[in-house]
Amino acid sequence: MNVKKIVTLIVLAAFGISSQAQVVSSESENLFVIKTKKPKKPKKFMLYVKAGIGPDMLSVTPEYSENVDIREGRFGYEVDFGIKHKIGAKGFYWGAELGALSSIDLDESYPDGTISYDTDTKQVISLLFTPLIGYDINAGESTTISPYIGPSIGLVDFEKGIDGLSVGANIWFNQKWALGINYKYSYSFSDHDHPNYRKIMLTGIINF
Repeated sequence: MNVKKIVTLIVLAAFGISSQAQVVSSESENLFVIKTKKPKKPKKFMLYVKAGIGPDMLSVTPEYSENVDIREGRFGYEVDFGIKHKIGAKGFYWGAELGALSSIDLDESYPDGTISYDTDTKQVISLLFTPLIGYDINAGESTTISPYIGPSIGLVDFEKGIDGLSVGANIWFNQKWALGINYKYSYSFSDHDHPNYRKIMLTGIINF
């Protein structure tokens, strides 16, 4: 056999082996480049701020007044700072809100030199603390409905005690912001007889 043919065959064989090695190496590199991303777990702890507007309503018979039934409604507001923490792997969560909100109180007076008793209403600022318990319901890939309930305690006009119940629901979008509705009712003022206080708020919430 001619020496040139032998050399040519050796070169071709070496080139084929090198090409196959490069293909195998390329395929192996591609296998290592492909990575699977694990889905992000939802955060268990959340801080948020909530603000809302809606009507304040009061119905009460004042103490020491006979046949007087006061009913009034006014436009009001509410601002809260809150926390939310998931309980276990299911949708239950606990939380708490601390906020300032408008409310209606009785403006009572005893005119000098008389025994008459005058009663009117005034809009004041209340401070409330509300522990909550709720449940997250998935309504889509990025939407969650979160109903909740909890007792509220605080001060009206920075001096009178108030207590009651708060119920509501929020619709969260990407767990970043939410729209909600809240209903507070059956409050008891410390120095009034059988009041019925109600507050309905449409709220916006931002998670930070």
